[in-house]
Amino acid sequence: MPPNPADLMHSDRFRALIAELRNTYDRVIIDSSPIAAVTDATILSAYVDATMLVVRAFTTKKDMARHALRAILDPPIPPG
Repeated sequence: MPPNPADLMHSDRFRALIAELRNTYDRVIIDSSPIAAVTDATILSAYVDATMLVVRAFTTKKDMARHALRAILDPPIPPG
């Protein structure tokens, strides 16, 4: 287990895995941790064609939803 699991998503092997999945399957669904908890979801959003943001009615704060949306719309660019 790497010290920072998010580093795996920046690796050449992960990019190759995503490419292989795209070539093999019509649809690939990746379930991720909450966007506010860790950077995994934000990193993954740079690799995918679409991202679904799930919020809980009457519980999720508007500011948190806005922050999540900004993170998805401006994801970090994967190296390489």
